[in-house]
Amino acid sequence: MYLKPAIFLLLLPGYVFAQKGVEKETIEVSALANVYFHEIRDTSMVPGGAGIPPIAIDVRGFEMITFEGAEGEVSAYKDRDSTYFGADGGFYGEKTSVAFGTGFVALSGIVHREKVMFLVGAFQSELSRIYEPPRTIDFTNKENYDYRSYCPALNQVFYIGDGIREDGAKQLLIVPRDAEVLYIGFADCLSGPPRHYNDNGGSIKITVVKHPKAEVRN
Repeated sequence: MYLKPAIFLLLLPGYVFAQKGVEKETIEVSALANVYFHEIRDTSMVPGGAGIPPIAIDVRGFEMITFEGAEGEVSAYKDRDSTYFGADGGFYGEKTSVAFGTGFVALSGIVHREKVMFLVGAFQSELSRIYEPPRTIDFTNKENYDYRSYCPALNQVFYIGDGIREDGAKQLLIVPRDAEVLYIGFADCLSGPPRHYNDNGGSIKITVVKHPKAEVRN
């Protein structure tokens, strides 16, 4: 008796992926890429340098982002020593604590009390640039940075790293409603407004995967 071949779908637990229309874009993010660059009114006045604009990813028409294939290394002190980290950043005996302040328009701060130089992102739209910034999130604790899925607010600066959980699963980044662009770069400051990008070195290559649909199951 002839049996038609069965078709099996492998799904991440709790999620259904719509594969039609998935787009991939491989980018290289310089350690100089400042996720706050477009919010600085006068980049020439930033102590230690404001760096360069972040990478801009057009997310219009997409509902979810994942990441894959992160490689490369970056340093916050390229001229001081040879300490370099991957996309997840690393421990340097210092912290990341970027605070919203004078000269910044819409983006939130970001905190990690143990790591520096991890890849970060922020979703924005033309209208969101006139909003008040959302609250600053501390990503030091594992439950905050090792998320299975995350839906940030517009203007929220958040942890991306290599986009992979510690258990090896891809992290699912839900695009907030009305978002037009995802900025990807670094948040560099021990305390206060972002600054001192000129002494950063290296870059991270990573593939951004844009999904048109993502259904969350309860």
